[in-house]
Amino acid sequence: MFSTIKTLTELFGPSGREEAVAAYLAERWAPWSEKLWITPVGNVMARIGGTGPALAITAHMDEICLFVTSITSEGFARITHGHRGGGSYHIRDGLGHEFDVLGADGQIVRAVLASRTGHLRFGHAEQTGAVDAQSVFLDFGLTSRQAVEEAGITVGSPAVWKAQTRRLGQHVVGKAMDDRVGLAIMTRLGETVKAEQLSCELYLVATVMEEMGVVGAASVSSELPRLDMAVALEIGVCGDIPTVKEEEAPVKLGQGPIIRSKDASAHYTHAMTQRLIQAAERGGIAFQRSMAGGGTDGLEFLRAGVATALMAPPTRYTHSPIEMVHPADVQACVELLRCLVCGDLS
Repeated sequence: MFSTIKTLTELFGPSGREEAVAAYLAERWAPWSEKLWITPVGNVMARIGGTGPALAITAHMDEICLFVTSITSEGFARITHGHRGGGSYHIRDGLGHEFDVLGADGQIVRAVLASRTGHLRFGHAEQTGAVDAQSVFLDFGLTSRQAVEEAGITVGSPAVWKAQTRRLGQHVVGKAMDDRVGLAIMTRLGETVKAEQLSCELYLVATVMEEMGVVGAASVSSELPRLDMAVALEIGVCGDIPTVKEEEAPVKLGQGPIIRSKDASAHYTHAMTQRLIQAAERGGIAFQRSMAGGGTDGLEFLRAGVATALMAPPTRYTHSPIEMVHPADVQACVELLRCLVCGDLS
């Protein structure tokens, strides 16, 4: 699993530019899919096989990113965040990190996300509060707008932080666990489950632009109009660190998958949530319960009339370059899904 997680998380795939992730999944999934296709908006969809109620497992391909909004005459790029909502809370976590910026010719250009630092920051009122898009910029190490543009950077160029996925003690840390770890779980399930074992007609769905407002998931129902059930895979906010009270996020690494009943966008289908819980109990798989803020692709499945549950591996430091998961939690997600799709779905 580590090699799959590492490959997926290190791929460049900001919202709206998920092509590299889609190409990897299409190649990886093709050998064991009965049918595989990429939709006009870029979702990757695969029919794995089986008979019974139609069930989709879904995760998104895009990652947290920035976009260039303008380039100064001196060669610095001003930026905005690339997620839904008005907040730029994650920009602080990227400050001082290297970023990969996609040029017009498809080449990656390296930059650092910078702001006033050291002596220039001392005593400066604008730098004593929250870090936001207005107080930071990308520095390419170039000296003019012309040089930056000749490197292929334009208004609209997306940028993602550069981070290597690596083992850290018992855990795995890197960028884009949100939601590439979900894609890794789906991939492992598809590789190891046999069509004749399934108690459902199983589909895998990898969506685009979740971070910008579950955009890709909104069109899934037109591709799979007879879908009965869905399980959305996401990352689960983990509060087992200093400075966070247990009641804020009572979830811990290494204690099993999260089965979430509600978040800020939806209450997941109770009957489908119970199916996940029953599958965990049948398989003797420890799990954790959670409610959280934010939202997931599951919202659009619910809007399409599909009974939907939400499962997630616990994750520390979400929306940062050091998102952290426990390999045992990730593997337990695979096993829980196997118990679900091969078990009683009545």
